Amino acid sequence: MTTFIVVLVLILILGGVVGGWVLHQYWNEEREHEAYAKVSFG
Repeated sequence: MTTFIVVLVLILILGGVVGGWVLHQYWNEEREHEAYAKVSFG
C-alpha cells in the first residue's frame, strides 16, 4: 500500500513538471509570435 502511494505521488509530480514545461514552451512561442507581429506590422 505504501509503495502505491509513493508511485502515485511520483506520477503526480512528474505530470506536474511535464505539464508545466509544455505550458511554458507554448507560452514562450505565443509571446514570440506576438512580438514578431508587432515588429512586422507596426
